[in-house]
Amino acid sequence: MKQWFFSRQPQERLALIVMAIFIIGAALYTLFWLPLNEDIAQKQIWVTEQQKTLDWMQRTAVEINHLKPTSGQQKKSDEALLTTIDRTAKQQRIREAVKRIKPQGDNKAQLWLEQASFDRMIRWLDLLQQRHNISISTITVDRQSGSGLINARISLERS
Repeated sequence: MKQWFFSRQPQERLALIVMAIFIIGAALYTLFWLPLNEDIAQKQIWVTEQQKTLDWMQRTAVEINHLKPTSGQQKKSDEALLTTIDRTAKQQRIREAVKRIKPQGDNKAQLWLEQASFDRMIRWLDLLQQRHNISISTITVDRQSGSGLINARISLERS
């Protein structure tokens, strides 16, 4: 190859060198520079979109914090404890599992649940805590043979 190259006229050698430089430059541009620039442009678009999402999330978080009640802003009700327990149990579709409610003064009650859905019981107890300031004093839960079913003995107290 070297012998062939040097056997050419000087003008042909110059033309071959210029053509080789052009082909190598075009190949480098096509194989490396162009994809790199496209990737950079895509990343810039992605970063811009992510920044917009972050801005929206931060604005929404501030709005949510303004709307979210603090623990001192729980629902105050003149409704009797047993009435609240019964009403919310019906709302959460767990009332049929409540087999016995035993009042223990104005602000305490003991409940027995049989064949209750564990998930519904947890949602119901969370509702009582979050919205009605009724907390669990004691709880005993026994798994039953059905999938997700339990028996429970719960002592509730309104603070």
